[in-house]
Amino acid sequence: MSPQEIKKILHNIDFQADSSLQEPFSKGLPILINLVEKLSEENEQLKIEIQKLRDENNQLKGEQGKPKIRGKKGRGKGKNVSSEKDRKEGCNSII
Repeated sequence: MSPQEIKKILHNIDFQADSSLQEPFSKGLPILINLVEKLSEENEQLKIEIQKLRDENNQLKGEQGKPKIRGKKGRGKGKNVSSEKDRKEGCNSII
């Protein structure tokens, strides 16, 4: 959203002091909420883009990028994990 669009939206909000307090706020509040939502979404997208550009910049400087940490997908399933009994047997055979 461009700054011109933001200014246009804000100028279209009509807060008249001579009418009741409820009426002007009820007209302008949804517009402000929509504006905040749009700006928040845009802010999040820009944060992601900035981080990508920082990573690319660091890579071009020869630095290492973020490490890719892989999750535990299926690891450990079905593998036999040693028990206390197995460890004691291993220690007794050494002595």
